[in-house]
Amino acid sequence: MGVPKIIAREGTVRTTGATGGQLAFVRSFTGYQWLVFFVVWAGWSLDATDFGLFSLVLRPALTELLGGKPTIADIGRETRADPSPR
Repeated sequence: MGVPKIIAREGTVRTTGATGGQLAFVRSFTGYQWLVFFVVWAGWSLDATDFGLFSLVLRPALTELLGGKPTIADIGRETRADPSPR
């Protein structure tokens, strides 16, 4: 159940160990490890989707809230993390 060691020599890659193949260690994962991997992957995917949607919706939403045609600087002032008064 050892992880294969990858050794690079003169532009080639070869593996050593009883498992052979670069990704053979994946077969040794337990069901619980796969479950944890997929839960973490799903969380990361949802987080990335959330950030992408926020980026798409930010300008139209603040344009509607601020009225008129706010500049990028106006939008930056409204979305900054510092809650101090302006």
